[in-house]
Amino acid sequence: MATIIKRKLKQGVSYRIQVRLKNKGTGEYETMSTTWQRPEHMTEREVKRALEKFANEYEESLRAEYEVGLTRQKELTVNEYAKKWLSFLQANRAPSYYASVRPLIIEVCESLGGYRLKELNPAIIQKYINSLRNKKIVNVMGLATGLKEEMTKQGYSQEKLAKVSGVSTATISAAIEGRRIEIDKAKMLAKALCKPIGELFQVIKDEKPYEKSSLAKRCRTLRAMLSMAKKQQYIEQNYARSEYIDTIRDEKKEKKFLDDKQAKQLIEGLKNYRDIRIKTALMTLLFTGIRRGELSGLEWGDIDLEEQTISIRRSCCQVTGMGIVTGDTKTQSSRRTIAIPQALVQILREYKEWWIEYTKSLGDRYDGIQRLFIQADSKQLYPSTIAYWLSKTLDELGIEQVNVHSLRHTNISLQIAAGVPLKTVSARAGHSTTKVTADIYAHMIQSSDRAAADKLGEILG
Repeated sequence: MATIIKRKLKQGVSYRIQVRLKNKGTGEYETMSTTWQRPEHMTEREVKRALEKFANEYEESLRAEYEVGLTRQKELTVNEYAKKWLSFLQANRAPSYYASVRPLIIEVCESLGGYRLKELNPAIIQKYINSLRNKKIVNVMGLATGLKEEMTKQGYSQEKLAKVSGVSTATISAAIEGRRIEIDKAKMLAKALCKPIGELFQVIKDEKPYEKSSLAKRCRTLRAMLSMAKKQQYIEQNYARSEYIDTIRDEKKEKKFLDDKQAKQLIEGLKNYRDIRIKTALMTLLFTGIRRGELSGLEWGDIDLEEQTISIRRSCCQVTGMGIVTGDTKTQSSRRTIAIPQALVQILREYKEWWIEYTKSLGDRYDGIQRLFIQADSKQLYPSTIAYWLSKTLDELGIEQVNVHSLRHTNISLQIAAGVPLKTVSARAGHSTTKVTADIYAHMIQSSDRAAADKLGEILG
């Protein structure tokens, strides 16, 4: 039976699950372990139930590998193998990748989970792929109708409600401003305020077909899982590959980003912005091109203001049922140190002074976390908050709405347009090879090539 050890960390409560099993190959007993972090919004009863389920599933997946032998392993269902694969991803891949893949694999298991791996064939997988083409996504959202009034009535500030409910202050702000929020978040807010959801929110359902890119991602995820199953000899062929089925291919869309004028407009608008956290976060994204998860994971130990560098060592993401998860960067090449301009150094100096004074003002509420960007109560910042900050700022400045990742595209595109060598651009971006950069930004490289040809034409007459 799995052993569960409770641990109190700065980031919150987590649990280590240990399972002792006999390795049939060596005859020795080995202790395997994993961790489960308690989400802030869960009650003690919910935690106990979720933790026991997680521990049992973890032990079952290990026993399938360690005790029952290869014969039993080959009898594994898609559902059983999916749990093993997700455990592997959680331990060995970036949190952001695990978070994005997990819900997709759950969807796959809803259609294919009951099949044994060895039963899969091209016809079964093709039928599943075809069903995706007709699949529609149902978004259930909550539109606040009485939230603000109830918060005032009960004396809740946004920060206090965020702490009690487990919903970020950015989501609460969005709800108060009349934006739709996820229904699960609306339910959490209603529960924290001890009110039926219908008294605080209007429930809105939208139904629409999946975008082709979303369907292609589901195909890629199934193909990746079965690729691992083939490597481990659970199956002889990966029938999710294109040589066996008519798969769904992603439509390459031109990357959306701010042009140089829009980028300058954003910078000018941020120079005297009232919220220094928003100013510093968005300026850092623009000047460095780092990913949202990498920004969320930045600590003061990663910043060298004398050498004018930032080191990317970790990444954060939000995983349903686990809260904010901090792990390694997307790839090994994503761990990097990049130079930053003097303008950003000055912004970070000013922000550090504010940050020190702010954490002092928290007194005993400050738990010592060294993250650059934190919530009002010093807890880790939800990466989704950064998206809210950007949307809010662009709206105020009258700039076309783009997502957070577009600031990364803006940074890289401007470097290419300025003639920065592709190898340097790729290294700063944390891409594994220059080919990755070239494939993603082919349109920019082509336009730069045309500009170079025109310039040579002017020079040589």
